[in-house]
Amino acid sequence: LLLDEPTNHLDLDAVLWLGEYLCSYPNTLLVVSHDADFLDTVCTNVLHLEERKLHSYRGGYTQFSHAHAQRMHEREKEYQRQQEDKKKGKKVAEEDVVTQAKDY
Repeated sequence: LLLDEPTNHLDLDAVLWLGEYLCSYPNTLLVVSHDADFLDTVCTNVLHLEERKLHSYRGGYTQFSHAHAQRMHEREKEYQRQQEDKKKGKKVAEEDVVTQAKDY
């Protein structure tokens, strides 16, 4: 089931009902939404498309948000380390080069 912004134009009671219903939905759901609370209620996994790569995170939106921030922090540290190595004249294999993180 694909849902694109399912909570738009719904009142609170309808959003709560929909969340409960989808939690018991026996098949796969693909939900696109800006409603973080709704995503926390319904989602068990988050797929995030970033720089033409798909990253999978377990949990709802809050867990995704924390894990993504940690991933961005680690990536920024690796980028800074590579920049330091470049200044020292060290070469980095092309497949290991980390580009500066762009957090949208």
